[in-house]
Amino acid sequence: MTQPPGGAPPPPQSTKQALYQALEGAVKSEHEKRAQDAAIRKRTRRGVSPLIVFSVLVLLGVGGYLGVTQPDWLFPRPAHAESTELRDASLRMVMYMEWRRIDRFRAADGRLPVSLSEVGVAPEGVSYRRLGADTWLMEGVNGNLRVQLRSTDTAQVFLGNSFEVLSRRGQR
Repeated sequence: MTQPPGGAPPPPQSTKQALYQALEGAVKSEHEKRAQDAAIRKRTRRGVSPLIVFSVLVLLGVGGYLGVTQPDWLFPRPAHAESTELRDASLRMVMYMEWRRIDRFRAADGRLPVSLSEVGVAPEGVSYRRLGADTWLMEGVNGNLRVQLRSTDTAQVFLGNSFEVLSRRGQR
């Protein structure tokens, strides 16, 4: 560029035009920057991994299979209600076992226990009362069943067919 005579700088362009060019340059550079960012995001964005798709399909398949077949280890069947005969036999067997513990206690200590807890842990639903020096009464309750055992009863009469009933329990 050559300077005009007198060494004065060239006349400046209009201020509006300079501002317009600066704004246009800024908008253009911002637009280019956004386009570059979008291109970078597009290159780095991937679809869903095939491993994830496969895993979800396997989980859906296994879940569907378990939902349809409902295996016992995952969906336990409700317990069948025990028959009155079975509950009676079970109660009689528990009471007989307590009778044996009372007899062992009497043989060892020479007296009857004051309570069942003295001969061990008292089973639920079984109560014991000492009636005299050598007599006692045991009562057992299982739901609506009530059974009494006296120290004067015999094991064979008290138990009846309880062993047979209990042995058939596993065959149902």
